[in-house]
Amino acid sequence: MLPLVSLTTQSASYAFTHFEISESTGITSSVYAAILSVLVSQYSLYGHDAAAHLTEETKGADKNGPIAILSSIGIVSLFGWAHILALTFSIQDPSYLYDVNNETAGAFVPAQILYDAFHGRYHNAAGAIILLFVI
Repeated sequence: MLPLVSLTTQSASYAFTHFEISESTGITSSVYAAILSVLVSQYSLYGHDAAAHLTEETKGADKNGPIAILSSIGIVSLFGWAHILALTFSIQDPSYLYDVNNETAGAFVPAQILYDAFHGRYHNAAGAIILLFVI
């Protein structure tokens, strides 16, 4: 939904090849930024924990437990990657994200991306707040 709300979207070359490396982010290596971009899609691995705890109460736990755990990790990775791509494609002004004078004081980049997209289209940040709660 976020790329549909954004007035402008970044190009695919920006989304897949640009790494924000600077002193303001604390990341000074492109290789390290690439590794973090893969890991950040798995920021919430709550699904495997629930599957592991419920394994003892399922039929065929010896087969279905590991399948549930591995599939939850795969699903979370897929949706996490889609979430990161939606945020990356929806960046309105990359130089404004880490600015200490922006609405989030440069500290909460995902919220700033949502704010910029919704405020740019609707001149209201209510949609950004709702999406932050959903996320």
